[in-house]
Amino acid sequence: MSKEGVSGIPVTRTSTRLPVSGYMTASSSSTNTREHSQSVPLNGRTILDSDLPGLATPSKLLTTSTSDTTVADTWGERAVADQSRGQPSLELHPPPSSQLLRPSRQKVARAELISNLVTQLICSYAEKRVDGISCPPFVHHSTVQRSAKGSPLNNPIAICQEIALKYAPNPSQTDPSLWSSIATEQERIYTNRSTFDKWTTMDSAQALTIYLIMTASAGEPVLTQYPNNPITLLYTLGALFGELNIIQPGFSASTENGRPSWQDWIFAESKLRTAAMYFMFAMCFDVQFGIPCDRPEDYAFDDVDLPARKALWEASDEVTWEREMDLVGEKRDKDGDNDGGIEEVRLKYGDLVGHNKRLCEGEGQDGLYEGLGRRIEKWQRRADEFGILVSLCGTMI
Repeated sequence: MSKEGVSGIPVTRTSTRLPVSGYMTASSSSTNTREHSQSVPLNGRTILDSDLPGLATPSKLLTTSTSDTTVADTWGERAVADQSRGQPSLELHPPPSSQLLRPSRQKVARAELISNLVTQLICSYAEKRVDGISCPPFVHHSTVQRSAKGSPLNNPIAICQEIALKYAPNPSQTDPSLWSSIATEQERIYTNRSTFDKWTTMDSAQALTIYLIMTASAGEPVLTQYPNNPITLLYTLGALFGELNIIQPGFSASTENGRPSWQDWIFAESKLRTAAMYFMFAMCFDVQFGIPCDRPEDYAFDDVDLPARKALWEASDEVTWEREMDLVGEKRDKDGDNDGGIEEVRLKYGDLVGHNKRLCEGEGQDGLYEGLGRRIEKWQRRADEFGILVSLCGTMI
């Protein structure tokens, strides 16, 4: 994927990168483990499969001997054989000093104030019912409708709805049944991920993102009482994004190569919004647990498209969406933003951050950057709630 922004403007890369090496790797050549990474449960007490899709296995993370009995995890703990499964296993839990999912401190006071606001907005998503009325803005309304038409059995969104109903009345509760339900669902998703189609994989990634927000939002009582949940949720989410990047590499819903179908557009937009949600979460909460994340091929937030405008994301049906897409093209032609392309060329988060840095540094606006500034302003005026949240994060520089 190109590391340049629109119109050939170099993107100033931010320091917000993925906390898991290969978590959302830019390369689609990673080993696809659908055929041989079968049913290896992962929870806070049992095992960690070292063969995650798109996830490197550095010696810092895992050291595996030829024997089936010696496996060391990141912090050097020895594993015990899981006799019931006949496979090596290891206890997966953070070190005593772990600050996983605790709020992060920003270096600049202004950024700290913005971070506090962003944190509250993110935590509000944990209290959504995940239905047609109350849904996080990275989950498309058609996802909820599709879930309602299918069987609730093993349906990630339907199960998430049940958990959300338990959580919403008291976000800080430490009810064992609630957090046990989340841990059980996380393990089910991890164990069965190789059998999922692309939509179930997406639904699972979005459900786990909601569980991460729930866990962080619940705060210290839950994080202390259930210290293993954060790392297993993060690891499973990493495995799912490895699968999603095999299905569709990158985090762009740009249509410069022609207009996709509505369903393909929903999938691409849902993937980039879920990725953006994770990146913003990582800006406000500690998600580091000992795995390097600075490989050149790893995606950063800068690589993610800015969310689509409100009218497109909230279009009630395909006809309405097609009409809105036509209007996008007409407005681009009228405003002179066509650039010779067939359809919309999307701005990226890196364009937004680079523009904000230039404004803060008081640099002059030449013709090239003036055009970028106009496009960002138009995007902000037409953004939905999620786009405004992304825009706020773009000021934490």
